[in-house]
Amino acid sequence: MARDYAKILTRIWSDQEWRALTRDEQWLYMHLVTRSDLSYAGVADWRPKRLTPLATDISVHDVELAAAALQARGYIVIDEDTEEVLVRSYHRNDEALKQTNMGAAVKKAYFDVASSKLMGVIVWELQRLHHDRPDWKGWAGVAEILEHPATDPAAYRHEPLPGADAPADADHQEPPF
Repeated sequence: MARDYAKILTRIWSDQEWRALTRDEQWLYMHLVTRSDLSYAGVADWRPKRLTPLATDISVHDVELAAAALQARGYIVIDEDTEEVLVRSYHRNDEALKQTNMGAAVKKAYFDVASSKLMGVIVWELQRLHHDRPDWKGWAGVAEILEHPATDPAAYRHEPLPGADAPADADHQEPPF
């Protein structure tokens, strides 16, 4: 299901972690969050070559470097084998699970994810969010998912992408976005 809009919190511009990102890293994150095909699981196809026509001055290498930095900093998790990318904080920032009926949409999107790696991270993030926001009405729709094995996304922070090295400061903590 194609989305018509994306929720971007205005506090992003006052966040020091965000402001420490390069222009290319910020561009890639914004691109991923605003993609019409980003699923309700927070997952989209990962094909860097398809991103280069979207800006006149960006190359595949630029995209891969930005992606490696975002992954090292915990903003995204990429599974090269399944060609999928997860925007790690999607559910927290989108707040779709505040609505009862969105639980079913998240569940359907979760089961459409090909990557076991990303599925584990989604469970981790949903469990954290459930702990922080137990009053959201959509939890009943994802109750089954919350019982699945979870994977701490920190396990993937130092996983460089082909042609890109992780930045030297990749050990910092949880980004808010």
